[in-house]
Amino acid sequence: MAEEGMDVTKETALVEVSAGGQDVVEYENEGEGEEDQDHHQHEKAAPNQRQTIFAWGLMDVCLYVTVINLFVEYVPQMTIQDYSFTISLFTAVVLKLVLEGVHFLQHTFKNLFCGTHKPWWSKPLGAFFIWLVLFGSKFLILWIDETIFHKWVDLGGVKLIMLLSIVLMIAEKVLRIGWAQLGQPERWLTWREVLEAAMH
Repeated sequence: MAEEGMDVTKETALVEVSAGGQDVVEYENEGEGEEDQDHHQHEKAAPNQRQTIFAWGLMDVCLYVTVINLFVEYVPQMTIQDYSFTISLFTAVVLKLVLEGVHFLQHTFKNLFCGTHKPWWSKPLGAFFIWLVLFGSKFLILWIDETIFHKWVDLGGVKLIMLLSIVLMIAEKVLRIGWAQLGQPERWLTWREVLEAAMH
């Protein structure tokens, strides 16, 4: 009887051990399932192209509002009626659209005239068109200032518009370089990575 009791005890212990092992396996499998689920959720949460464009556009508009209001505060020739935030926001959106059009034309002429296997006169012609777009955009902004903004906004003439456009473009590049650096917290960006971020 004692031997039978010992056998029963051994069988029970084996069952408990195997049950415990099964629990461990199930726990491990559950852990792996949670990791896979988190990975899939992270993939689903990654922004698509439209979300990225929207996010960058929103950040650029906020940046433009900041730069425009700094100009209004420290440059007497540039004024916004009653220091209105609504008007400065509208000005920032319009300038963002104009400069995005300028960037689009720049890339278009660059790809059209400055690509590989082009004749020798193609690159100078492309450079001329790019310069024409950059120079003409300032007069477009001046026309918008006088036509659309009218009495609410005074950007101070062509020279100040050129200065404002340059500062806005530099601020955009700095923002993109900073964003790229935040993605590499363990090291500094290389010069190539800085240029790629600035051209983004």
